Amino acid sequence: MDYYLLGIFILNFVMIIGAAGLGYHFAPTFARFRLAEDEDPEQGVQRLRRLLSWMVALYMFLDCFAYFRRNTVFLLVVTALVMVDIISQLVIRRKLEGPTQ
Repeated sequence: MDYYLLGIFILNFVMIIGAAGLGYHFAPTFARFRLAEDEDPEQGVQRLRRLLSWMVALYMFLDCFAYFRRNTVFLLVVTALVMVDIISQLVIRRKLEGPTQ
């Protein structure tokens, strides 16, 4: 299984960048449904994007940690975590936008 470590590491890296891109572009949609009435929408988007940067840093740390420790199981757990993140972003955005005709 060590043979696949580099491939999984690179796949995780690409998926993390993709998840960050999705989150960055979906932040206004997510913030619009989460904000209170008296809150500035731009401030809510900024907070979500700041949270996104922390999540990307965490994913990258876990990815590098698992790769350099040669821990294939943990690397696959990080892969599953990033996949769940991407899928949940897509599902939530689809539900927030409503049905399409």
